[in-house]
Amino acid sequence: MTHPSEPAPRTPIFSGEPFERVVAVLIALVTIIAAVVGYLQGQASIRSDRALREAQTFAIEALSQKAAGEIEIGYAWTDLWRSWSELDSQAVIAADFDDAAAAERYDTVRDRLIGLSPLLAPPYFDPDQDDEPDVAAYEADLYVVNSTYLTERFLATFEMSEAWGDKADTYVAHLTILAVTLFLYGLSVTLLGQVRWLFVVLGSLFALVTVVWVIVVYTRPISIPSEPAIRAYAEGVGRLHQESPEAAIVSFDQALTLAPAYADAYFERGNAYFDLEQLDQAAANYEMAVNAGRGDISTIMELGRVYYFQGRLADALRLVQTELTLGPDHVVSYLDLGLVNLAAGQVEAAQGAFEQAMTLAGQQVAAARAAGQEPPDSLWWYLDVAATDLDSLSACLTDQECDATPPYDIVSRSVPDVAVVDAVAQQLKELTVALEYTGRPPDPSTGVDISSFEFAAELYDDNDEFIDYDITDTFPADIGDVIVLLTYDGMQDGQQVVVKVFLDGEEDPTLRVLETWDQGQAGETELLLSTGLLSTFTPGEYWVEMYVDSHLVAQEGFTVEE
Repeated sequence: MTHPSEPAPRTPIFSGEPFERVVAVLIALVTIIAAVVGYLQGQASIRSDRALREAQTFAIEALSQKAAGEIEIGYAWTDLWRSWSELDSQAVIAADFDDAAAAERYDTVRDRLIGLSPLLAPPYFDPDQDDEPDVAAYEADLYVVNSTYLTERFLATFEMSEAWGDKADTYVAHLTILAVTLFLYGLSVTLLGQVRWLFVVLGSLFALVTVVWVIVVYTRPISIPSEPAIRAYAEGVGRLHQESPEAAIVSFDQALTLAPAYADAYFERGNAYFDLEQLDQAAANYEMAVNAGRGDISTIMELGRVYYFQGRLADALRLVQTELTLGPDHVVSYLDLGLVNLAAGQVEAAQGAFEQAMTLAGQQVAAARAAGQEPPDSLWWYLDVAATDLDSLSACLTDQECDATPPYDIVSRSVPDVAVVDAVAQQLKELTVALEYTGRPPDPSTGVDISSFEFAAELYDDNDEFIDYDITDTFPADIGDVIVLLTYDGMQDGQQVVVKVFLDGEEDPTLRVLETWDQGQAGETELLLSTGLLSTFTPGEYWVEMYVDSHLVAQEGFTVEE
């Protein structure tokens, strides 16, 4: 008797050999993916290392060119030009005394200097047309353009190195996840039942997400300015260095056409428009620089300064707050905060910011001197600029001369009293002098009274005998010495006297007077402002400030005509 055959039992796909075959296929696929990612990681690492080596080369070349250029400029300007000028003056004096032989000798030696540096020859200097060589043009041609180009190439290749390095690091993360995936697959074949399916699904999800992530990283572009764009940018920086902002803008336009996301080009084009006093264009370019990724403190400061000049005080204040987050111990940030708050009529906030700035300045000077060093030159520059800004704000409120301030209709509605502005400006100026010469804030007021502070030229007769003083506030272009006549009371012998002279808003350190008082408590005297034997005052507007033991006791201005 026969029995009907029974069907053979069926093995579930996720148990036994079929399941293991599926897992084996998945393991093979993930292994292949891991091999590809490993190759990408190796290539990214190689490219990162290669770009880093190139960046180091560019950095070394940029530093060497700049150092060599600065040495050459120092030699040509300090040594050769001064010698040329002195020999030329001696030749003129000899000719005036009808000593033709001596004049010829001076001319011969002078002309030999011309071959020692291009600075003394066209196109940088023509003695028949120029008073002095065009140092900025020579600097631009000698090293500014090339060192800028090399510096930008360094920054670009270093950025590329970091970008490839980031990709390489990300690929390592991918390999780690794929290794976990393989572990999950391997673990699944050691288990029984449906639970092994959970490890397969989880590992497959990891693998799928990783593959998508790898594709995103692989296709992510690494964008840096092209070599022609960097070259155009460097040319623009050179032209801006030569004080040719219009020509610089043309070069920056070319750079941005080639590299529309070139943040540095936007920033420098903003500087060029600022030099042209086109504030709207300057602000737009600074904003584009920030949007392109240049959010450093210098860009924020320049944009905030433009907003201040435009009268956009709320926007300026917002950027100053950003400054403080980027540099909480920067004196300049608190000076900016004080200036903007003062222009906006927030007197108490402004005074607090200025006090914080002065405290930080004192601490930095004390720390530098304690370490046997000098404070950075930028500290004095920031303090001087802040005082100048306050003087400009005072002039705007007093005489409506608002060239370097917010518009008059804005500040006149905000600032309650110009005396507040003047008091802060004086406090800053006195602190600057005190820190420079004593390293600490000034002592209490000296009680000095300068009742008369006037300028004069000496008058001589035909025999070169002194006759009298010509008191005036306007001097001819060939003036070499200006006499300060003053009437004083409350002085004490041994006090330190500092006289600072500013030309068109910037101090001329060659005219500074520093002496110890030895002329008694009261009386009349004179101080000499001199440019030297062979020089004259540059035409322009001069402002003279006199300090006694770091206290501002007198200030007045004069003009030297064209």
